[in-house]
Amino acid sequence: RYPLEAFNGSPASAYIEADADERVVCPTRLLATMAGRAGVAVFHFSYAHFSLSCDAGYDMQTLPWWEDRTALRSRFAHWASHGADVHYVFGTTHGPDDLADNVFQYCPFDKTAGEEDLVTQIQTYWTSFARGGEPNGSVAWPRFTPSAYLASAVAPTTSTMRLGAGPSEGGGPEVVHDFKHDECSFWGAEIVPRLDRTAMRD
Repeated sequence: RYPLEAFNGSPASAYIEADADERVVCPTRLLATMAGRAGVAVFHFSYAHFSLSCDAGYDMQTLPWWEDRTALRSRFAHWASHGADVHYVFGTTHGPDDLADNVFQYCPFDKTAGEEDLVTQIQTYWTSFARGGEPNGSVAWPRFTPSAYLASAVAPTTSTMRLGAGPSEGGGPEVVHDFKHDECSFWGAEIVPRLDRTAMRD
């Protein structure tokens, strides 16, 4: 499911992707599905921008930190460590706003890579959602599951907003369908029993 050739030959990168899917992405996707089935308006996103200035992957050495970073952009398009989006939500360039926990880090936004635009787009989505319950922005953000799902026994096509920037990442926010469906089907046999055991304990 996670062949090395899909991760530039890096076992560490393959492991991180598998670990993130099993522990975070797929449980979140399952909860989004359950909430949508219950009639809740769910808006699902994946932050997928590879930052050349700051990413915890450099500090944890899961990214090839010794290489020229500009050469990494096309190889690691859509890579983002957990918490890397916080700088873009608040527009901050200084401080420990991610897993790196480095109080001295400086994370300037690269205008040529579309990062300033990404800050504006994320803040527009977040503030409109906080204000009215709908994340409105330059690209229409559909619900994770359509309302028709409530009256159908057929699993719907899901919609996820992928937040990227620059040519190697699609040029900006884009809606992707059935995000991580195959990977989460792989992990499903493990995740569902674990959630059931948690519910029984509670």
